[in-house]
Amino acid sequence: MALEAVATGYDRHMRRLLLVVALAFALVFAPQAAAKGPVMLCGARTCVPLVDEGPDIAGLFAVGSQTPAQRPAPSPYYIVRFKDVTQPLGFWVPAAGVLQVGVSTTSSPAWVQAQPDTATLLLAAAGTGLAPYTPHADVVTVGAHEVERPKGYLRLYTLGTPTTARPNRHAWVQIWITAGTSPWTNTANSTLWVSFAGPYLLRDGQVLRIPQALAFRIRHRLPLTG
Repeated sequence: MALEAVATGYDRHMRRLLLVVALAFALVFAPQAAAKGPVMLCGARTCVPLVDEGPDIAGLFAVGSQTPAQRPAPSPYYIVRFKDVTQPLGFWVPAAGVLQVGVSTTSSPAWVQAQPDTATLLLAAAGTGLAPYTPHADVVTVGAHEVERPKGYLRLYTLGTPTTARPNRHAWVQIWITAGTSPWTNTANSTLWVSFAGPYLLRDGQVLRIPQALAFRIRHRLPLTG
């Protein structure tokens, strides 16, 4: 009788686990269920096949099963997408060895470490001579004014040192950056602000200390070289 109760409990637990896994899979991949054709690795000029559409996709883009990573500094990147769908499935930044996943299913995509098998697959595809995208800011506005020469502004997504300083909450000027289909600017809730005075940047709700000279250049809409 005890063994029967244990077996029943085990069966109930397994049914719940399978239901959770199925639901998670549906949430991640349902929007692409109707997609046809292979998954492609795309560079600035063309795309090459990466993997056939099917179960292998789960290993590439299942957020919960991969190791989280820090957002990398802007550097050359590739887009991963279905052949017949222009919306990205994810982004790959080879210099940092990281992927941005959950791009097509959430407003908060996640950065994860590329697993060894995935990295091998990506490197093989890129090794066919596929030229990557070069990140650059197309349009930048600080407050209500456009920056004439926005070179270097993508750096604001990664630089800065967290600080407990809390400038007056009204003393911030918003920064808007448009950079095409870029993994640094495709997050709907990713926001940037520079302090009205002082060496502070506010990014995604976190206050960061930056060099005073850099804050000055941002406030005066000057290029951020280097």
